[in-house]
Amino acid sequence: MESKRVYAIINPRAGGGKTGRNLRSIIEALSKHYKEFRYFLTERPLHATDLTRKAIDEGAELIICVGGDGTLNEVVNGFFDGKSSFARDVGLSVISTGTGADFLKAFGIKKGFRIPEGREIYIDGGICEFRGWDGKEKRRAFINITDFGIGGEVVYRVNRTTKIFGGFVSFLIGTLSALTSYRGAKVRYRIEEEERTERLMGFVIAIGQFFGGGMHIAPLSDPSDGLFDIVIMKRGGLRDFIRFGPKIYRGTHLKVDGIYWTRAKAVSAEVIEGTCPIDMDGEDVGTLPLKAWIVPHALKLIL
Repeated sequence: MESKRVYAIINPRAGGGKTGRNLRSIIEALSKHYKEFRYFLTERPLHATDLTRKAIDEGAELIICVGGDGTLNEVVNGFFDGKSSFARDVGLSVISTGTGADFLKAFGIKKGFRIPEGREIYIDGGICEFRGWDGKEKRRAFINITDFGIGGEVVYRVNRTTKIFGGFVSFLIGTLSALTSYRGAKVRYRIEEEERTERLMGFVIAIGQFFGGGMHIAPLSDPSDGLFDIVIMKRGGLRDFIRFGPKIYRGTHLKVDGIYWTRAKAVSAEVIEGTCPIDMDGEDVGTLPLKAWIVPHALKLIL
């Protein structure tokens, strides 16, 4: 039994409510493994951020996020000071019980309950400024992927429909639905010092590798290299997705015509024509304009 002070932040609604239905067994298993164990249950949007900050203030040495990628984003923002830095002396573990459960896939860990084994790795964090749905400027941290365009449109739809079919099916249905109506946008973007203006379908800023319920969108991304992997999709209608969509799930799409890949420490973008909703770690948070930059080795991840 480990003696460190451990707090679990649990979202009972994750995975279509499955996490809540298994709550007793989850708490019993964690209580048996950790000697000093407490848990908090989330009750509303962004509650996990407040609970994480409370746990850190109370002296937590390890915080375990139990839920989906959206819950994880809220927990990560509890580590984030809201300006430029993260709490690096507190460990973060993840038990993926949500719909997409994409973050841990980059480390070869599948969805479902598991006690963290204890392997420690420092991973990068991203900070993003954008316009929230209320029209106000926001600043949030992310740990996996922020993207805008078709990805934001998909997540907006998925988060407003049932997720009872699981991550793969839910996001596939959302993708096909979005592709029938979303036509892309004309965007002015800057990657480091290079600026371009062009019509895009999607723009991915990746620390991790997977999003959208299993799409291997950034297969070469290293979460600890201090760089974003940028994947830009200049085309992507329904016909294109039917043709090269399977390659995105396999991670073999980077050489497909119309897809551009690079790496950078910072990126910014503004929409010139059309709409560009933003997806941040599986949550639809707002729209362009956007600025994002990376913080190397921002978080101590315990796998």
